[in-house]
Amino acid sequence: MRASILDELEKNFLLQDEYLGNDKPINRIAPLVSVTVVTYQHANYIRECLDGILSQQTDISYEIIIGEDGSTDGTREICMEYAKKDPDKIRLFLRNRNHSHYISENKSVMFNSPWTFMSARGKYIAICEGDDYWIDPCKLEKQLAFMTQYPNLSMSFHGARIKFADSNKPSKIFRYYDRRFFSAKEVILGGGAFYPTCSALFRRDVIENLPDWYITSPVGDILLPLLAIGKGDVGYIDEVMAVYNSGVSGSWTQRMRKKDFRQRLDYLLTLETIRNAFNQYSGFRYTAFLRKKNSLNFRDILTETSFDKQQRKRIYEDLKDRMFPEDKLMVQLHYLLDSLLFLGYGLKLFRVIRRASDFVSMHR
Repeated sequence: MRASILDELEKNFLLQDEYLGNDKPINRIAPLVSVTVVTYQHANYIRECLDGILSQQTDISYEIIIGEDGSTDGTREICMEYAKKDPDKIRLFLRNRNHSHYISENKSVMFNSPWTFMSARGKYIAICEGDDYWIDPCKLEKQLAFMTQYPNLSMSFHGARIKFADSNKPSKIFRYYDRRFFSAKEVILGGGAFYPTCSALFRRDVIENLPDWYITSPVGDILLPLLAIGKGDVGYIDEVMAVYNSGVSGSWTQRMRKKDFRQRLDYLLTLETIRNAFNQYSGFRYTAFLRKKNSLNFRDILTETSFDKQQRKRIYEDLKDRMFPEDKLMVQLHYLLDSLLFLGYGLKLFRVIRRASDFVSMHR
């Protein structure tokens, strides 16, 4: 599979033409930072995204690489408008979905995101997907200064405001208090919720020669910190400098909410396979942490009360040999408290115990 996927990635990448050609002012400089923007059906968001990047107050040379993946809602036209207006900053690629989507083993593999990385020329790569935006005009300046101060960092990120598509749900702040650096264990156990994608800045070597398991992953952004810990340390700036839009129509978060138990489980099994591939890729340095993360994922879905209890119990028998003893105990405790439910207090007690168990897992 490796040769096939990577060959197709490279072959179709060579077919990508840059909008307005390769002799714009931005093509004539050597940027220090490349900001990648992957966008599809983001007409209601893309202006705010691009305005936040273009408003950066810095002497740092940076380019904006937009991968527009064949939108039909006006996103493409807006990107073209911005590319014409700011040829000294923007490099726009208008994808043909016949090229950017590849079918492998009955699954669609999307090339748009890795192609934006492959087009990047900067020493550092920042991410801001088309439905997110930056709110601090000094974000790049601060983040680059942080990574320059600590050259051992392969990746840094910062706080963000999480804004929900459901207007009845108030926004919340994502941040870590009194933290500066994170261990490999914390990165792995943090999983997809470890960082807001729009806050990431990482060294170019993190995404050079991307492995096939990254290319075929359904969600590449949760794997970037895994690649980063193999190249250096991960650092954090405790400032809220971006907005992450959650639950946007067509987004990964919104699609996951619509999935039934079997689909959610299949997704977790796919992540287990990807983590196993990463484990081999990294020389088996993180075996215990990766196995623990898989175990936590299985624990959480098996104690998710929105799914049928009997179905969860049947699947538990298939998964229990891949789970840590404490996580199996939590599943069994959940079923016990669920059956002894008194006005909802049983499951409330379980959630308290689960949080305590997670804290112990992270800090032991």
